Amino acid sequence: MSMFLSVSSSSYLIAGEKMMNVIITFDVKNDKVKSFLDIMDDVKENLVKVDGCEGVDIYNDVDDDSVFTLVETWKSREQHSSHISKVVESGDWDVIASHLERDPVSSYFKKI
Repeated sequence: MSMFLSVSSSSYLIAGEKMMNVIITFDVKNDKVKSFLDIMDDVKENLVKVDGCEGVDIYNDVDDDSVFTLVETWKSREQHSSHISKVVESGDWDVIASHLERDPVSSYFKKI
């Protein structure tokens, strides 16, 4: 399973810094929702400790508890890409992917 299905790029400036948001939607296997929630708890606590990550909000679809969306704010696309590379290299991505019905959909967004 690849990390992203679709990716587009944009960035915006806040206080002179190049900032961007990444929005990722995960479709989780029904029998893996509980353990995926544990992963999301870890993401909430630890992603903001990663160099360049300014914040993360995690949403669970009110009509389908197996759909999750993350909205991450990063100082730069490069820092996000570096983080993703480390997640893949560590094997952590394989753990996440084992919970998913399909590849996540991810895009970069700018605030307007």
